[in-house]
Amino acid sequence: MTQNPFDPALFRPDAIPPETLACAENLRKQTLNRPPLGSPPPEGGAAPVFPRPPASPRARTLRIDAPGGRQVELRIVAPDNPRGA
Repeated sequence: MTQNPFDPALFRPDAIPPETLACAENLRKQTLNRPPLGSPPPEGGAAPVFPRPPASPRARTLRIDAPGGRQVELRIVAPDNPRGA
């Protein structure tokens, strides 16, 4: 029988290898003070790593609440002829 890939024991903090925790913490620190996605670079700085995608005339933008009291922009592009859920 195969082990359940969603076994809760696999998600305990002590189940995460120290190398993975160190890598995740390093990434968190590097991205902590980055400007928002698609924002213009600072004077003399490099272009953003992920530029803002072109806006679709069919898209609409919603602002939704996120953890920590923040708001996140969510772009929705609905199909012309939706069918089903």
